[in-house]
Amino acid sequence: MKYTLEGTVLEIGETQTFGESFTKRTLLVETSSKPEYPCPVPIDFIKDKCEMLDSIKVGNEIEVEFFLDGRRGKDKYSDRVFLNLRGFNFSFKQGSMPVTQEILDAADEAQRNNANEPIENSSDEISDPLPF
Repeated sequence: MKYTLEGTVLEIGETQTFGESFTKRTLLVETSSKPEYPCPVPIDFIKDKCEMLDSIKVGNEIEVEFFLDGRRGKDKYSDRVFLNLRGFNFSFKQGSMPVTQEILDAADEAQRNNANEPIENSSDEISDPLPF
């Protein structure tokens, strides 16, 4: 079953490698409807999903899709049950998309190209903005 969580990125962990092929990266998202009661939630991205987090910055407002991953402990921890949130997708909330250098360069180029063009009036007559 798929779940979603909206919040602010508090921390983006480094990619951890276990064994030869298993990788994990933890995203810490704060979600709370009341600022006086913050609720930081760790969400793990594993294997090929780790690279997805490269485009996120601390402070971004995001919506994360995840599923619950529960398992029993082994050996002396067999009486315990562990629960992890496994992230598999995210999207930026409106106005929180990170600005990359490519976007800034394209905006500068567009502004330079449009700076030398005359402003055109759509009507044939130039109307006086004052009514008297």
